[in-house]
Amino acid sequence: MQPRADWERAVFDAAAHFLTIDMARSFTDPERRARWPTFPQALQFARKSDRVCIYAVTPAERSTILERAAWDRWEERWNQRSPS
Repeated sequence: MQPRADWERAVFDAAAHFLTIDMARSFTDPERRARWPTFPQALQFARKSDRVCIYAVTPAERSTILERAAWDRWEERWNQRSPS
């Protein structure tokens, strides 16, 4: 079984988009979920509220939640990526 940290890195590095979910909103509220093409965009939105979480999502729809305590580390990893 792949360690959780390795899975998170693999999904983050392969992410096609990032999903934010406002956990305080109703499941039927269309504004509960938002899709972002880049991590910095998702992060900017999520930092506005302590009830929003971020998922990295691959093209194959594999996903992992990115722990709030590690958002700074994920931001640094994003900034170190080579431009495509």
